[in-house]
Amino acid sequence: MKKIYLLFLMGSFYYTVQAQIIVTVTNPGNTTPALLPGYALLASALSALNAVSGMTGPVIFTLSAGSETAPNKGLTIGSASLNPLLSAVNTVTIIHTGNTAILNAGIGNATPASVSPDGILKITGADFITIDGLTLTDGNATNPATMEFGIALFKFDASDGADNNRIQNCIINMKRINNAAGVAPLADGAVGIGIYNTTAAAATTALTPTAATGSNSANQIYTNSITGGTTGIAIIGYAAPSPFAFTDEDNDIGGATASTGNTISNFGGGGTSSAAVGIRTLAQYNLSVRYNNVNNNNGGGINHGTTLRGIFINTAASAGASVNNNNVTVHGGGTTAQVSGIENVSGATPAGNTININNNIVTGDYLTATTGPFYGIYNQVNPTNVNIQSNNISNISYSNDLLAGTGNVYLIFNSGAAANVNIISNKIDNIARTGSTGGNTIGILVNAGSVQTVNTDTVSNITMLGDGIAGVIYGIQITSGTVVCNNNNVSDLACRKISGTGVVYGIFNGSPSVVENYNTNTVQNISNSGTGNTYGIFTSTATGSRTVSGNTVRSVTGAGLTVAGIYQASSSPIIFSNKIYDISSSSSGAPVVSGLVIASLGANGTGSIYNNLVGGDIRAQNAVTAAATTPSVRGINLNIGTPNTNLFLDHNTVHLAAFGGTSFATAALFVTSSSAITANLTMRNNIFVNLSTPSGAPFYAAAYQRSSTALDNYNTASNKNLFYSGTPSPSNLIFFNGTNADQTLAVFKTRVAPRETASLSFAPAFISTSGTDATFLHIDPLSPSSAGLADAGVSGTGISMDYDGQSRSTPPDIGADEFTTFAVVPITIEYFRGSKIADANYIEWKVNCVNEAYVKLSLERSSDGRNFKSINDEHATNVRCEQGFNFTDNGPLAGVNYYRLKTTTPDGKLKYSIIVTLINREKGFKLISISPNPVRTNATLNISGVKGGMMKISVTDASGKLVMKQTLTATNGDNPVKMNFSKLNTGAYTITVMNDANEIKNIRFVK
Repeated sequence: MKKIYLLFLMGSFYYTVQAQIIVTVTNPGNTTPALLPGYALLASALSALNAVSGMTGPVIFTLSAGSETAPNKGLTIGSASLNPLLSAVNTVTIIHTGNTAILNAGIGNATPASVSPDGILKITGADFITIDGLTLTDGNATNPATMEFGIALFKFDASDGADNNRIQNCIINMKRINNAAGVAPLADGAVGIGIYNTTAAAATTALTPTAATGSNSANQIYTNSITGGTTGIAIIGYAAPSPFAFTDEDNDIGGATASTGNTISNFGGGGTSSAAVGIRTLAQYNLSVRYNNVNNNNGGGINHGTTLRGIFINTAASAGASVNNNNVTVHGGGTTAQVSGIENVSGATPAGNTININNNIVTGDYLTATTGPFYGIYNQVNPTNVNIQSNNISNISYSNDLLAGTGNVYLIFNSGAAANVNIISNKIDNIARTGSTGGNTIGILVNAGSVQTVNTDTVSNITMLGDGIAGVIYGIQITSGTVVCNNNNVSDLACRKISGTGVVYGIFNGSPSVVENYNTNTVQNISNSGTGNTYGIFTSTATGSRTVSGNTVRSVTGAGLTVAGIYQASSSPIIFSNKIYDISSSSSGAPVVSGLVIASLGANGTGSIYNNLVGGDIRAQNAVTAAATTPSVRGINLNIGTPNTNLFLDHNTVHLAAFGGTSFATAALFVTSSSAITANLTMRNNIFVNLSTPSGAPFYAAAYQRSSTALDNYNTASNKNLFYSGTPSPSNLIFFNGTNADQTLAVFKTRVAPRETASLSFAPAFISTSGTDATFLHIDPLSPSSAGLADAGVSGTGISMDYDGQSRSTPPDIGADEFTTFAVVPITIEYFRGSKIADANYIEWKVNCVNEAYVKLSLERSSDGRNFKSINDEHATNVRCEQGFNFTDNGPLAGVNYYRLKTTTPDGKLKYSIIVTLINREKGFKLISISPNPVRTNATLNISGVKGGMMKISVTDASGKLVMKQTLTATNGDNPVKMNFSKLNTGAYTITVMNDANEIKNIRFVK
């Protein structure tokens, strides 16, 4: 036989291929009539296969290296005689030898709207066919010569669909210029692999199957590489009415492991109005789309100019589907069209069905967008269950400086009102949008569903850049139904548009809900350079109940007039054990910066706020307070004028040390007065400390401020609170109501009697006022002043646990922290110190216990400075005490190690040493604390260093002016530095320490 050789240029290599594909047949005798042992053309082999009338076992066609041109309608597998013979026993496999077998397209004459489309290879109603390892290429350069499909599965008729077929390891090259809209059930443009509810001869007429055998079911599409075209893979089934008989079921795109996934690349971009999509389905039941790699432009394509989807699961009433472990990249090239990574419209009309969209990676960009929206993962319908879990949506850019870019960016969006929506353990990171106007950017949006669960998600690094005023950022936005929003980490949301008026929210809910839960979330580094408001957690819902507990909200900063850590409005909230610190506005106007805001309660509602820690640098450093009645910084900010409501404020601890501009007023607690006696505030066992620096006259730092002289909404059961604002003076007030300025507790008690009869005023001893410390606003049990708070509260509040979950005594301690004071025992700890020796920590101490027969000495260690555990116990006689003790900790904890000594006498009396801190690191140092803080005259700066050396210590005031400096020759380990601040004026200061390696650390204090 004469052979013709063709020369193909591929990259920088040349290949010669044969002008036919020789086929070797395994088990030719398994058919009637028997197949030949071999064929010179694949077309001949398939023609013979279609003519068989009997079959008793599998047949394998092995293809040699070569190429062959298919007719314009494609080579066909399937016939009236063959199809009934095929089964799990009678299978047909078409496989190459390991070399390239290329099936080239003929010259077409159809379009995606034609009754008989053009293609390369098709299966018509045949079952149990495996096509393995073919290369199919459309080399046509013009329309209508180009193909509508590479491989397609059609039905033979309404009772004979294509089932249990496998297409794997094929390379399919299509043309993106074939991009016209398809007439249903055909997909748009050129399709790499298509499965259709129609016949090949009447492809634009959908069939109504008459039997279960009339479906296209249980087909497998594995490990194929599809390039070009408009649609990578399309499976379009029969949209059956309920009860959904004879529908497509169990089709599988990608298999169960990474090794079986398909690669679909460089599709779309043909300059058409047709939508481009990597994987598209319709009317599929129990569908699986897993482990596929989809990228419409990996460098060899064109960004698509109209609607673009990576994976699109279209309608299938009451269906279930799994879209898992896919890697999707989408590059939008349009302006107003939608771009989405993964989009689901399957599963509406709930019937116990579940849609799973899990473990996917979505990335991409839409740099040409003007109004077009971008969706990372988008579910639009309401199956019974929606699971969107463990996905990674990251590295996405939207619009550019030269465009308006007003479209919304949704990284995860559920708009379907499913019974159960579970958005869990997803990661959203590195999202940037730029535009001269702006639109909303939302990390997670759930705006429908009966039970909405958003748990353990991470939303971080969402940045809005550009000019213009519009644009809102939401880390998590969740609405309606029963809301569960727990254990999420929302961080680094930044609007950097100085001209922007849009708001930035860490977590947001502004729609009516039945029950809301926001627990143990961390919201941090939320910033807004524009004049819009900025909130850590914001909820304003008119109905239902709400629980907000265990959240940490920190570093919420804005340039606008309202900044709040936690903002609550309406509903009936229970707000407890939250930690709020580092909340600020840089506005030079008259902002209001609050740690915790209760803007209103729901009608006839009851609110309970307890065990919250608020403080740690809540500030408005440039503020010019408009009036003394509207303080710029407020620790807890309450508006309780809603009629028929009750608000209980118990066991909270607030500490302010703010400073501002030329006129500046602050209040640790601010309450809006009301003459509506049906609104009641009852507050018990709270600590309100305000050591801020007021500026100008008549501006104040008040521990407690009310908006007017009215006391009607101030319940007479309020009592045993601590109010302190430093040394009484005309600008340091216990209480201010806009008219009266009470400097002393006695005057205040008289004014509000019969309320607050047993309330207190003194400086509580906090272990730390730094929000980053585990001991933040916890009471120092060793301080003599702490006895005034111990067991001094009102009983019967119903608050049985403290901030840390420790049981409260009866009566309880005042404040959020329940603590234990220790009796003075006749034991003296002469010294307790530590140092580093290589990778170990060396601790030494000496105790004078001459008045005791023996004493138990417990060396305790902690990772957080609060929860200590013994690492060495000794029982010493009074003689042994004189000799001193030491212990080498050969296995220190990573990071900072806190050590203390506990002594216990035979009758159970305890005493504790100072705390020594040592860092388990290779280099560096840490500023542990400045104590006491606030400072009167003398204080101790505690520095823990890894190695010794010279350190420079400088002190600057609020304006940055240097007011003190000194040097220290530090040793490795704990370094307590005595400092005298007697010459400093009252105010806020910063201590800066620099070691000889130019490492710099800062700590703030107030005098």
